[in-house]
Amino acid sequence: MLTPPTDWALLSNRLLLLQELMVGLSKLRVEEVLRRAAAGVGWVFDGAALRVFEVGELEPAPLVSRGRVVLPGDGEAYVALFAGPPAPCYLALTGLALGEPREFRLAALFCEHLIAALEAAGYREALERQAHTDWLTGLPNQRSFEELARAPQGALLSEVGALGVLECCHDASGARGDLLLRRFAEALARALPAGARAFRTGTFQITVLLSAAAPSWDALEAALRRDALGIKSGWAHPGAGDDLAALVARASAALEAAPPAPPATPPVVRCGFGALQTLYTSWVRPLPAPASLVIDVPHGYAFDLLSGEGAPARPVLVLTEGASEPYLRDLAALSPEGLIAGRVTEAEVRVALERVAAGERFYQGPTLGDDGLFPREREVWRLVARGLSNAQIAGALGVREKTVANYVTSLQEKLHLSSRVALALRYLGRLEALEPP
Repeated sequence: MLTPPTDWALLSNRLLLLQELMVGLSKLRVEEVLRRAAAGVGWVFDGAALRVFEVGELEPAPLVSRGRVVLPGDGEAYVALFAGPPAPCYLALTGLALGEPREFRLAALFCEHLIAALEAAGYREALERQAHTDWLTGLPNQRSFEELARAPQGALLSEVGALGVLECCHDASGARGDLLLRRFAEALARALPAGARAFRTGTFQITVLLSAAAPSWDALEAALRRDALGIKSGWAHPGAGDDLAALVARASAALEAAPPAPPATPPVVRCGFGALQTLYTSWVRPLPAPASLVIDVPHGYAFDLLSGEGAPARPVLVLTEGASEPYLRDLAALSPEGLIAGRVTEAEVRVALERVAAGERFYQGPTLGDDGLFPREREVWRLVARGLSNAQIAGALGVREKTVANYVTSLQEKLHLSSRVALALRYLGRLEALEPP
């Protein structure tokens, strides 16, 4: 029970202090809201403190989003979960006599007002970031660059060594063009030296500010070209009396005068499964020269494709997994520029495609020794493994059925196999798995 007038007056005063503390907090940034709330919590609660914990920092995690919790080292506290933005966290009021209903309710009211202020500040900051960020590349956008250009530029230009306007050159449009531009921005982010800044200032253009400590752009462009990005650029160094607008004008003029860069070429991807072909097409990056990528799915697809009339344009890289040595010999006999047998990462595929596009030839897989078979015997063996009868094989090869039977007998003798089934399983690399230990 409150004893008037003393308790009523004290409570009214604390509520007024709470109101005064919270007024205007929503107009501040999140960090400032928390700083002011932590500094003013003692106005409302004598000896209390406001602590902020990241989600996961409290072990064990509180079972309630708001309520009384015992914190290790701090004792009893009133804890409330702020869900963000920018990031979720726990607000903890410590040093309170929460056993008194009045203190408990006042703590709940304090956290209610504080969370409302944090939500308003957080969402406003999120909207500001969205308004200043290009959604496709994640870079600051034209609006950010224009605001930078309107700000006092004395200190800024003293730190700028060069300004460049880079243009991504490609002939793709729609989703494919967006994907190439996103990769251009990702490659640029990896290649930018310390202190550099980048802004998307045009449909396919990115403006870069290099610091005075590292004004050279040669290394930057070399890194971008290693990512097989077709770019052209124009650069300008700041001079006396320059501002950003003057630098941009000179860099843009240099860009217009620069020779056109050859566009990056997306590799042609072929696969027997449409969904897998779409997946690979979405993540393989453009190349400095044309190349084809063949994924051997289902097993045998690569051989049929490369040996048929619809073979992809050369050079070609073939990826196969779980292939037997006989099948790999047949694939290698078709002379793909690159052949990889086994699992590979995205980065390894990327490097392999660059190698075949640059004119290299290579094989990566188990050592393929001489099996002692004639080319016609290998053909018959492959067709036996596919389940064809002697008559069907004879029709495919244009020979007599008895000739095929002789080849089959010869294969069984050379490979020390007792049946036609064992012959097929050996070609497919499955015979050893079925043999008893």
